[in-house]
Amino acid sequence: MCVIAVCEKNLPSLDDLQKMERTNNDGAGVAWIEDGFVRWRKNLRAEEILEVPFTLPVAIHFRMASIGGIHPELCHPFVVDRNADTKIEGSTKKSVLMHNGHWADWRGFCRDALRKVKGKIPSGRWSDTRALAWLSHLYGKEFLEIAEQKVALISPRGIALYGSWVDHKGYKVTNTNFDYYMANFESKMLRDYRLAEGE
Repeated sequence: MCVIAVCEKNLPSLDDLQKMERTNNDGAGVAWIEDGFVRWRKNLRAEEILEVPFTLPVAIHFRMASIGGIHPELCHPFVVDRNADTKIEGSTKKSVLMHNGHWADWRGFCRDALRKVKGKIPSGRWSDTRALAWLSHLYGKEFLEIAEQKVALISPRGIALYGSWVDHKGYKVTNTNFDYYMANFESKMLRDYRLAEGE
C-alpha cells in the first residue's frame, strides 16, 4: 500500500520511520526544496533517511512494490518530465511526484497518451507512479485530480497534496496502517510469548 509522510515542521521519529519501513520495505525516498531546486534521494533504509541533509519541508515515501517489482529506480519520487526520470538521486527545477496506492488504469491512460502525443514512451522500468509523473507532464498537474490518487507533488514553490491525507504526530501521512499494524503485531507477539511461557 505504501505510505507518504509530508513534514513541514515536525519529522517522524526513527521509531515511526522504522514502522513505516517494516510495513513497506521495498525502498524509501525523500524529496525536499533547497535553493530553488527540488532535491531527492531514493533506495534508502529508515536509518539512512535521517542522515540525508535535507531541509523542511520534506516528503518521505516508503514503497510496498506492487506494480513493476522491487527495483531501486522504482522507489519514489519520479521527476515530472518527458522521461519521468528514475535516477536514484538528483535535483531539478521541475516537480517530482510520490504516490500512495494502486492505480489499476495506468496502462490504458499511457496507451491513450501515446496515440495523442505522437511521442515515444520513455525507456526503463515502469510502475503506476512513474506513469502518473509522465502523464502529469503531458497533461499538466490537473491530471492528478482526474487520476484520483494520493499524491505528493513537490515543486520549488512547495508541496501540493492530492487525495485524502491524515494529520499524524505533527506531520501528514497518506495512511496510518504502519502504526495500526505494528501495534497489533507487537501485542500479538507479546500474547504468543506469554502463552508459550505459561503466563
